[in-house]
Amino acid sequence: MSTIDWSKAPEGATHFTPALGPNHNPVFWKVVDGAALQAWATTDELEVIPERSYSYSTPCGAFNAAHAVKRPVSWAGEGHPPVGTVCEFHGAGAACPDDPWHPDLKDGDHVTIIAYFNDSVGQVAAFTFKARNENIASIQVEQARPGAFRPIRTQEEIEAQARTEAIDDMVKALGMDYASTAEYIRCGLIYDAGYRKQVMP
Repeated sequence: MSTIDWSKAPEGATHFTPALGPNHNPVFWKVVDGAALQAWATTDELEVIPERSYSYSTPCGAFNAAHAVKRPVSWAGEGHPPVGTVCEFHGAGAACPDDPWHPDLKDGDHVTIIAYFNDSVGQVAAFTFKARNENIASIQVEQARPGAFRPIRTQEEIEAQARTEAIDDMVKALGMDYASTAEYIRCGLIYDAGYRKQVMP
């Protein structure tokens, strides 16, 4: 299983283990201080099997932490993303010309925060990302100041940002340092009609 649909996780689930053999099921777990106290066995489609859901008064020995995937931590963009957060890389938020980013790391890439440490510039986040270059390890580690991250945007937010940037470019192409609301609206209508700048080869 390459991705986990956490929307199917029962309330309180903190971890997931895939099926580790032909006679095993994927399982959502509630883990507190390293102890598995609740388990929900699922089908391969991650539908909970009610008769195979258990609560434990003592830690369940069947929980295998080495194979468990921790539920991603949600982050709304305030403060630093907690360790374990999956978020977007936003390099312009903390660019450093003396220490350029890995060439495979692009703005908007999904990254996972794995640790924080302090150095001469203050707190720095260590994170992993998926490399595009097939000649290197698929998962790479990079570091950045916390300003280099933002919450994962929806497709609608990505499209809205692209629209705003395109309209700004149109206004600049018209030679206006300042554009009135009417001019922005006109450029927006042109964009919405499907007109796009053609890049010459």
